[in-house]
Amino acid sequence: MRAFIDSKRTLVVFETRLELWKGEKQLLRVELADLAGVELVSKRPWAALVQQYSVRLEHKDGRMAVVPLGAGTRKAAAVQRAQSIWESLSSELRDLGVTVR
Repeated sequence: MRAFIDSKRTLVVFETRLELWKGEKQLLRVELADLAGVELVSKRPWAALVQQYSVRLEHKDGRMAVVPLGAGTRKAAAVQRAQSIWESLSSELRDLGVTVR
């Protein structure tokens, strides 16, 4: 699975790993076997109208990694893209045996 988060960042899921790329530079590589679980996190900064969406990756050793997906008002294109990415990503990871919360 390949998801284009924005014009520069791409999230790629392989059978055994997840990678985050910014252009030609790899920003993150996580072996799926090392993950305890993944979840979508949405938060609204205090007194802000926008929601921020991220994927939180929890490693079995307790470390966390966060992949920002986008921010905006509820109906903004960036938010709809973030939700679409999460739907595809969570389904793919679940099929590969990763716990999705």
